[in-house]
Amino acid sequence: EVISFEFKRSQNPNLIQKPLGLFESGIYASPRTLRQQGIPLRLSDLSRHRLIGFESSDPILKEHLNWHRHHLDINTKTDVLWLHNHLNCIRVAEEDGGFIAYFKNHPALKSSALVEILEGHQGPQHTLYFICSDALWRRSEVQALYRQCCFLFGNTK
Repeated sequence: EVISFEFKRSQNPNLIQKPLGLFESGIYASPRTLRQQGIPLRLSDLSRHRLIGFESSDPILKEHLNWHRHHLDINTKTDVLWLHNHLNCIRVAEEDGGFIAYFKNHPALKSSALVEILEGHQGPQHTLYFICSDALWRRSEVQALYRQCCFLFGNTK
C-alpha cells in the first residue's frame, strides 16, 4: 500500500483523495543577489538576470518551477542554470545567486533566506492531493500524517 502526493486527482474512484492545499508559485532570490544585481521591477526584467530552472518529466512541476521563463525578452540571451532536484534550486539560489520560481507555501522555502520579488505577479496554481487506499485511510496514523501535511502546507481546514 502506498501514499501518494499528486497535483492532480487520480482517475481511480476507489482511492481516498484529500486536498493538502493550494500551491501557487512566486519568484525568489537571496538578499545578496538582490543587492548585487538589483531588484527586477517587471517580469521581463528577469531577462537580464541569472535564472535557475528545474528539469522534470512532470508537466505540473515544470510549469510551477519554470513559469518565470515565459515572460523573458526573447531578444535577450538569458543565463539559465538547469537543475534536476527542485530542493537544490533553493540551495543554489541562496549560495550562488540567481532567481527561482518556487511554491510559496513549501516548507523548504519557508526555512530559507530567499525573499519574494514581484509579488503582484501570480504564477500557476494547483491543488496538491494526499492519495491512498480506503484501508490505509482508516488507520489513525495515516490520518495523523495527513493533518501534519496540512499543517506544513498551510491548509488549516
